Amino acid sequence: MEHNIQSFLESGLLEEYLMGLTSESDTLKVEQYIERYPEVKEVYEKLQDDVEQFAMKYRATMPSSLKKKIMGNIEASTASKWNGLTSIMAGVAMVFLASTLFLFYQQKDLQNQYSETKEQYAELKAACEAKDKTFAELEKEHFILSHHLTEKVSLNGNGMGSGLEANAYWNKAAEASFMNIVHLPEPPEAHCFQLWADVDGEMVNMGVIKKNSEGLFTLPFKTNATSLNITVEPTGGSHHPTVSRLVASTRI
Repeated sequence: MEHNIQSFLESGLLEEYLMGLTSESDTLKVEQYIERYPEVKEVYEKLQDDVEQFAMKYRATMPSSLKKKIMGNIEASTASKWNGLTSIMAGVAMVFLASTLFLFYQQKDLQNQYSETKEQYAELKAACEAKDKTFAELEKEHFILSHHLTEKVSLNGNGMGSGLEANAYWNKAAEASFMNIVHLPEPPEAHCFQLWADVDGEMVNMGVIKKNSEGLFTLPFKTNATSLNITVEPTGGSHHPTVSRLVASTRI
């Protein structure tokens, strides 16, 4: 039922009812909702108050074309002096109500525009932050790759890794490292290439070299590493290197 009430409130029927624009069936529906559901009645009464307060605050005039149309309908419907007076009084009330509601919806439209602008700003800010992050990473890459203390070493595959070609960039002073995969051949079926660093005599896992990973990427820097090694391991990688399947190695 809460869903039905929410759908009703979002349908705009309350606003149309306040303006006297609902059909006979919609009028009955609105009045039933107002009578049965306190939350609907509360929204309706608040809408009435908002319209009144908005009108008192701004007292602005609706577009002249809309006002002329309403007044024209009033004049056309005048049948007698009394009926004419009644129509004029009703027309004045209608003009006032229409003017007020025009301003009310104009304010809602401005609020919607503000919300949209706010969302667009948030998206733009996120995009700028992403670009700034990318730029910072590229700046770091350039700094490390061009630094005079950066050591460049090559890894060339053999055996099951024949054709593998990669370059590693190792900077001990900045404690930063990168690898550039120049060419990565297809590993044996159900196997992958895995990178290891020899740190204090122990082979430390540096991760699986994924397919289509050609290009430059960051390596986790390992203090006291003395060499980089690539082995062929079962798909998903191993906890310990298969030394018999060592296909590339270089000192750093």
